[in-house]
Amino acid sequence: IYQCLPLGVPILCEKPIAPTIPASRAVEAAAADAGVEIQMGFQRRFDPGLSQAHERIGRGDVGTLYSIRLTSHDHRPPPERYIPTRGSVFRDLHVHDFDLARWLTGEEIAWVFAGGESRTEFRYLADYSDPDVTAMLLRTTGGVLISISGAQHDAIGHDVRAEIFGSRDSIAAGFDDRLALTRLPPADRDDPRPPYDDFLDRFGEAFIRETRSFLEVAAGRAPNPCPPSEAIASLRIAAAAESSARLGTPVAVSGNTDLDDA
Repeated sequence: IYQCLPLGVPILCEKPIAPTIPASRAVEAAAADAGVEIQMGFQRRFDPGLSQAHERIGRGDVGTLYSIRLTSHDHRPPPERYIPTRGSVFRDLHVHDFDLARWLTGEEIAWVFAGGESRTEFRYLADYSDPDVTAMLLRTTGGVLISISGAQHDAIGHDVRAEIFGSRDSIAAGFDDRLALTRLPPADRDDPRPPYDDFLDRFGEAFIRETRSFLEVAAGRAPNPCPPSEAIASLRIAAAAESSARLGTPVAVSGNTDLDDA
């Protein structure tokens, strides 16, 4: 990014903006000094189902938010060569869920309680102390409870979905005819489609919509929908989740200055 800033053109940056929070803040400051817009690549915001859920919550259609359940299961884990440089499953995979938690609720995260285990045959993940199965409970500053189910291996396919419960409605995104679940009793379908193979398959339309959004930002026709501050906020939650999984206790996010150096 530092090499791109002197060019003075807008940047679409895949998450994370940098591996650590101090490094991320340094990039954010340098971009502001250079007058360069950086749009972060949280493509789930542009998924048709998730974006409609966001709109319905914003309009008040769901009413008072009660709780949210997020599922984030990869079909297969990343290759071993990638593991040492990615941080952890919380920073690489679940940072998307942490972004959704803030984006859907419009609130900050007060605390996170995270756990992780090594359960799969992909033993190299355990060699790096990187759990392949995770479960988390988050609470927003406004009192919304959010549960997250995570996995780096799903035998059937790639599975990302959300269930949102409120006082006026209960809505879901990601429950289409390619859902990676064996249904009991079996679904009555004449022409079953295979589950999604990976994130590119699952979020193909989202990536197209994200790119179109960035082009509008680059042309000066739209505000930046996802500036670096959004990535930094999600990275702070990921750091808290890492601490929580290690300590076995909830860890505060909002107001926790210890996370600023993570």
